Amino acid sequence: MLHPSYLELMEKINAGCDEDNPLVKSRYSVVLAAARRARQITEIEELTGTGDPKNKPLSQAVRELYNGTTRILNEEEIAEEDAKIEELQRVNRELIKAQQAATGYGKWAKAEESEDVEIDAEEDAEDIGDAEETAEEKDE
Repeated sequence: MLHPSYLELMEKINAGCDEDNPLVKSRYSVVLAAARRARQITEIEELTGTGDPKNKPLSQAVRELYNGTTRILNEEEIAEEDAKIEELQRVNRELIKAQQAATGYGKWAKAEESEDVEIDAEEDAEDIGDAEETAEEKDE
């Protein structure tokens, strides 16, 4: 027999929830949550090169759910987490663009993609001179 049973696991997960609105309502929800967490554990083990062959990802996921070290998010919490992730991704894209603009990486990356690019040293010198004049104007 498996321990914990589905019923024990469901009771443990729903312990802090409202009786009228439990977090998990069926065995399917428990199985789905454990399977998702097991996939996450597998991905982490593959990326880091860690993992214990005796400690199977699904068993670890069930233990984490039972012990409360991993919790199932409700719909509102999922929406909040998704919004946080989207905001972090947006900020990350802006930082990358700013870094590329500051280093001129974007300009050179586009030039490298083209086959018929000729580097014009005079034009680059003018760009550098314009940037230095702009910096001097800001200092004044």
